[in-house]
Amino acid sequence: MKRAGQNACLVLISLFLWGSRAEPACQQIHYAANPAYPPYHWSPDNQHYTGASEALLRKILPPGVEAIPVVYPWKRTLELARQGKIDLILSLRRTPEREQFLSFLSAPSFSNPIAVFVQTSLSEKLGDLRNWQALIPLRGGISRGDTFGGEFDDFLRDNLTVEEASTMTENFQKLRRGRIDYFITSLHAGNFYLNVTGYQHEIVALSPPVSNEEIFFAFSRSSPCLSWSAALTQRMQEMGEQGEIDALLVPYL
Repeated sequence: MKRAGQNACLVLISLFLWGSRAEPACQQIHYAANPAYPPYHWSPDNQHYTGASEALLRKILPPGVEAIPVVYPWKRTLELARQGKIDLILSLRRTPEREQFLSFLSAPSFSNPIAVFVQTSLSEKLGDLRNWQALIPLRGGISRGDTFGGEFDDFLRDNLTVEEASTMTENFQKLRRGRIDYFITSLHAGNFYLNVTGYQHEIVALSPPVSNEEIFFAFSRSSPCLSWSAALTQRMQEMGEQGEIDALLVPYL
């Protein structure tokens, strides 16, 4: 009888340990994103996020896991993720540099075409942008911390003169005032800003986009929540196959 009781205890202990391995211990995920990148994500109050990425996170979050937003400037956000002080970053481009400290989910969140925005008068002179060489004599602007895709990033680094500003708003204001000739950013994010501000007739995106790569959620490699990657990836794959992710983006465009 005593031995039977001991065996039962061993079984219970084994089940407990198995359950602990099966479900990650992390029950709170501190997440962040670029605070000014609509329609994917933005912070209306410097405390919370809204947008398609936020909506997607809520759809794929495992039951019982709490997602806690933290809002910082974009470059600071990346540094905090490097240090393991932020667990998850929403919808960003995968690059070799970022992969050193971020573990990207294998399933993408959204596609993210990148465009060159110019004043309408310059658009009429340039026409389309099938030849990037047309940008070489011009002054450009980018948002601090942004990347755009391998081939264009290489061209930008080797050939273009660009200056950084902290936010999309700053760059579009510089473009309106003629302090820069073009601004490179997400096609959807740029058009969102122009439509909201009423500048869509003053500034337009050149065609075609300079890149059209996918963006991904990514965990900090130093985060204890990294073990949730498989569960989030599986749910994101299911939603992508069913067309639910594309549908999430539509209301924010």
